[in-house]
Amino acid sequence: MTEAPAAPRPHIARRVLVPALKVTISVGLLWLLLSRIDLGQLWGYAKSASLPWLAAGLALYLGMIVVSAWRWQLLLVAQRIHVGKARLVNSYLVATFFNNFLPSNIGGDVVRIRDTAPAAGSKTLATTVILMDRGIGLLGWFIVAAVVQPPRPP
Repeated sequence: MTEAPAAPRPHIARRVLVPALKVTISVGLLWLLLSRIDLGQLWGYAKSASLPWLAAGLALYLGMIVVSAWRWQLLLVAQRIHVGKARLVNSYLVATFFNNFLPSNIGGDVVRIRDTAPAAGSKTLATTVILMDRGIGLLGWFIVAAVVQPPRPP
């Protein structure tokens, strides 16, 4: 019985240069961000912030990410695509980063499509699931707006 050959290891330059490039870009972006703000004023705001309110805000935001990934997983399962919840949450966090730092929300959707296309076996199917997810989110906003809209007098 012959063993399958081991997968070739990436070249050492790739194993070293890619992480080094990522760190360099991250440090550069942080430097750009921090060079444009008043750090003393930022520290003053941070010292006066309420820790319980910050913790509550972070918990609600994390809850929103988990619920959104769950909704995405339901849409994927409806198409017989099975991807683990942890992987979807991770992908959603990366997509949220791109949505916040790119000029449009399209970058985050591209990340989510890229992450689910292999499991779906089709970029078209992965794109359709993301578009449906967006549509359901928009419908949710319309429902919230309809519920909180005060009644108009006749």
